[in-house]
Amino acid sequence: MPIYKYKALDRSGETVKGEIEAASETAVHERLKTRRLDLFEISQKSDGLDIQLFRRRASSKDMARYIRQLATLLSAGVTLLDALASLAKSNAHPGLAQASDNIRKDLRSGERLSRAMEAHLPTLPSYVPRLAELGEATGQSAKALSDAAERMEFEDIMRGEVRTALSYPIFLSVIGTVIIFLLFLFIVPRFDALIGDNRDNLPAISKFVINMGGGGSKITSPLCSSR
Repeated sequence: MPIYKYKALDRSGETVKGEIEAASETAVHERLKTRRLDLFEISQKSDGLDIQLFRRRASSKDMARYIRQLATLLSAGVTLLDALASLAKSNAHPGLAQASDNIRKDLRSGERLSRAMEAHLPTLPSYVPRLAELGEATGQSAKALSDAAERMEFEDIMRGEVRTALSYPIFLSVIGTVIIFLLFLFIVPRFDALIGDNRDNLPAISKFVINMGGGGSKITSPLCSSR
């Protein structure tokens, strides 16, 4: 579990510093709140290693699921701050859980959701913060984020279908190339040896193929002669 360094104000207005082990920044805030401390600065303690190097990057499917969950919570009447706090605790992807905490922190300092998303979810498609901005302007953030999630899910499905459609012809091309290579390497040299020098009655295409494979027969002549 990560360790966080914090600064907070106690009941008398004095600054209190310390370190606390918790699952997320939200958990730190809640634990300090029970101690009647007003948190104003928090950072994750580094042990000299870049935590991001060990963190699996969120896929497009993870991002779409995250936006869908946020839209669902807002549609259910949960406030934005509470929705982000819930995602910070429940999200299976540690990077998205941390991003939820960071976005929540920015919102509490007066930042807009669209800007916070751009800052802490840089891999989001560019239209998602724009739709979030539209939702803020119209008071329909839940619908705007739901539309964004729907588009992300559609794009993810289309990417999967394109990959599936391309995989079969690529597989056939690779197999065909291997078969042609093996024909020229092993089969054509044997026909070359059987026909010998009597090639006057052969079609032009047959002569071309045998001549192409003839170079391979010279290279593999010990192997062919042994057989």
